Amino acid sequence: MPRKPRFTLPGIPQHVIQRGNNREPCFLSEMDYRRYLDDLLQSAEKYHSETHAISGMMQALGRRYVTY
Repeated sequence: MPRKPRFTLPGIPQHVIQRGNNREPCFLSEMDYRRYLDDLLQSAEKYHSETHAISGMMQALGRRYVTY
């Protein structure tokens, strides 16, 4: 079952954490980390986010990185 949408207020930043399964590391190499940062940049541009992400952007980023 999908998670309920996060409660958001325009202009109010949120703290979002990306974790691996069972809190395992998400990045196993420098290349993994660089790929994630590149995907983060592209998702931020697509969703017009500044500095921190909104929930839709983080979902898209997570899905994209998982397939990698």
